[in-house]
Amino acid sequence: MLLAEFLLILAICIGLGNLMPAPSVDLSKAPGYLSFVGVCLLVNLLYFFIVIAGLSFATALAGLASLATLGWIRWYRTARPNFSLSLGAALGVGAHPLVLLPVIIVGLGLAWTPVSFLPYGDDTYANWLSHAKQIWLVNDFWFPGMMSAALGYPPGWHLLLALSGGFWGSFIEVHALAAPMVFHVALLAMVFDLSRVVFRRRFELEHRTSSGLALFAILFLLAIEGAWKLMPTLLLSGMPLFYSAIGVILM
Repeated sequence: MLLAEFLLILAICIGLGNLMPAPSVDLSKAPGYLSFVGVCLLVNLLYFFIVIAGLSFATALAGLASLATLGWIRWYRTARPNFSLSLGAALGVGAHPLVLLPVIIVGLGLAWTPVSFLPYGDDTYANWLSHAKQIWLVNDFWFPGMMSAALGYPPGWHLLLALSGGFWGSFIEVHALAAPMVFHVALLAMVFDLSRVVFRRRFELEHRTSSGLALFAILFLLAIEGAWKLMPTLLLSGMPLFYSAIGVILM
């Protein structure tokens, strides 16, 4: 169910992103950019639906899915005239991080089923999940009896972690990993699209060459991230802030 939630949230973010106008023609056709815009819109809509409108997570999820469906319809109408079934087009789509990374994640998840996660102690992760679970139980960001060490955090991150409870009617800690995975994939996919646009515009490279260099840049960044050379391990709990800041600056 974790992998299903991951794919569903990713589809919702892509659909939401297609509802927003892009600053250029190139970015209006860039799925990675649109997916990250969708993540940002998802967080704001969760706050509006749950905190301001007072809706349940199930109702908010239904509203998000409806809006995402409209976004997918808009994308289909826009992309249909340029749709191609050629081998080159299929390889281009398959090499995009928005397709490649989810395929890798799902493949690894199926190979190592079941995926498990055990919150331990009173660290930042346990505080995140404790707050998110209480948010899901009462359908509000705060209530008088709430017990949480994370009340000072911005509400969006905890609402995003609590979103998984709306899919199956119960809050399961390991399922809260789905939304952060989408956040990470969307950010990398946006970096890919922006890098490809820069290579094509500034260096006047052809589409295939710019795509290959952009994919290499993504793999290089993942290698740096995995090596923990530029970002020390003590900043693990600050990842949402870094992802948000990097994405907004790039946008």
